[in-house]
Amino acid sequence: MNPDLINKLRKDIAFVEDSLVAINDAAEGAALTDDAKAAWDDGVAFLGDADAQTGARHELALLEQRAKIATDIVNGAGKRADVPNFHRSATDIAVADVKNADRGVIRDAAMRAIEAADKSYLSGATGRADKLAATLNRGESDAYSSDLVARSIVATSNPDYQNAFLKGINGQKNEWTDAEAAAFRDARNASLTGNEGGFGVPTIIDPTVIITSGATGSALIDAANMIPVTSSSWNGVSAPEAAWSMDGEGTETSEDTPTFAQPSITVEKAVGFMAYTAELGMDYPGWAAQMARVINHGYLSLAARQVAIGTGVSPQTTGIFVGATTTVDVGTDNTFAATDVDATYAAVPEDFRSNGAWVMDVTVENAIRAFGSGTATSRFTVDQTAGGITLLNGKPVILSDYAPTLAAATDASKHLVFGDMEYFLFVQRMGMTMTAIDVLFGANQLPTGKSGLYSTARFGTGVSNPSAFRTLKNITT
Repeated sequence: MNPDLINKLRKDIAFVEDSLVAINDAAEGAALTDDAKAAWDDGVAFLGDADAQTGARHELALLEQRAKIATDIVNGAGKRADVPNFHRSATDIAVADVKNADRGVIRDAAMRAIEAADKSYLSGATGRADKLAATLNRGESDAYSSDLVARSIVATSNPDYQNAFLKGINGQKNEWTDAEAAAFRDARNASLTGNEGGFGVPTIIDPTVIITSGATGSALIDAANMIPVTSSSWNGVSAPEAAWSMDGEGTETSEDTPTFAQPSITVEKAVGFMAYTAELGMDYPGWAAQMARVINHGYLSLAARQVAIGTGVSPQTTGIFVGATTTVDVGTDNTFAATDVDATYAAVPEDFRSNGAWVMDVTVENAIRAFGSGTATSRFTVDQTAGGITLLNGKPVILSDYAPTLAAATDASKHLVFGDMEYFLFVQRMGMTMTAIDVLFGANQLPTGKSGLYSTARFGTGVSNPSAFRTLKNITT
């Protein structure tokens, strides 16, 4: 398979896609001119639909499928026993000029890097390679760039960068070879974190990249509307539904313009620190496999707490129990009853109720289960087709150990939240850095014999439309 053919087709598709976006933006919501409409129709016809087996996208899918089969054969997947082995070299991943290389070339190299990592040190992390591949297909926007992610994957998968990274976090930067120093500069140019300093965690094991593809192990994080960004904030537009009215024939229409809001979520800095007493192992595959687990678990634990109860006061993000500001009081002070669940459910507007979900701690769930017999317990069902997920009033229950525990007799204590999770956002800034601290000092400012790794990443959470949620709380007296 000639890779130049695939790269040219990808480049043509990317050009046409960018042209369609430009035509749409130039119209600013108005009808297209005849020339613009003709160009739009030509572009759409050229792209076609891979699923419908038409156009350039279908042709590219076929070429990529053939290339993948050939690659699998070369790497030994399903080959005949009497066929000699072939091995890819590091040059299949390396790109001479990561910053300026063609987008299609970079994407191919990034996919090969993911495949190589999956075979060498990601095999224990089920589905991780698929999640990485998904980050390359999110497209381009003001807030996110698949191309930038691909370039970061290629730059940080270079064996010279991996050596430079391990030496750097071991305090051995002065031992870099010329090739390692050059690879570090390439990775810095392709960095997802800008100029924040430190050593960029290789993108393939970076939890800020993986977390954007779901299946994190935290039900509340996975239920949030995940928005990956390669910028420092997310800015959106929200509005209630357009207000329609029934007007008489020939009469002036009523004023039904909705009020638009511009919610903004700032990504805040998350910090991790790990002390160690001996040099980190210099075997990259072994280090990467272990570090991927260590930094993932710590980062996800912090994120899980923030999405539930982050205060919203910088540097904390806004958790759902804080961002869901519209409340429903319990019917009887210091009492949590089945009727309170129904009141919360009914208080959410119909448009948001249909796609709603419950968020609560397991102590609250247990209390609801124990309300009584008959209709009280029948509120709970189980959807066996969704992995046994619990349903309450027909809507999924999302459990979080960081949600408030049941405190029915405490003034203003929050019991649960119900609403449309599309409007609860997790904005993940892509990229994590590590800074090596060669020597840690004790209380008397004397060396301890330990070294440390200081890691930073950024994310933000918040509710983009408070009308979509209701929080049940105890009465304030």
